Amino acid sequence: MAKNNFSPEEAEVEYARSEKGLRFQLIEGKALAQSDIKITFEDLKSFTTKSIRQQMAQFGQINPTDEEVQGIVARVLANQEEVKRLSDQVVADKMLQLFKEKQIRQLKK
Repeated sequence: MAKNNFSPEEAEVEYARSEKGLRFQLIEGKALAQSDIKITFEDLKSFTTKSIRQQMAQFGQINPTDEEVQGIVARVLANQEEVKRLSDQVVADKMLQLFKEKQIRQLKK
């Protein structure tokens, strides 16, 4: 494992960045728990399928077969880093939807 030698200024900047990230994760975790938001494999698969179809359309493949898309989805979901990244996006989408719904309810009051 490589050892990073930071200057005091660099260490301070890195600490502040890490602290903000940890705070966000704690807030996000609490919001997810309070709102009972859960991600299922079907949520992840559906999100990935939609994303793959959008990307294919951007590159001119307007009507890919379900077999083609599901093959790509299977390969993407076999990669743990991609699963983590996509899971984060699904969580962000669900939280955004929750916040929008709460805002609409508040505006109606």
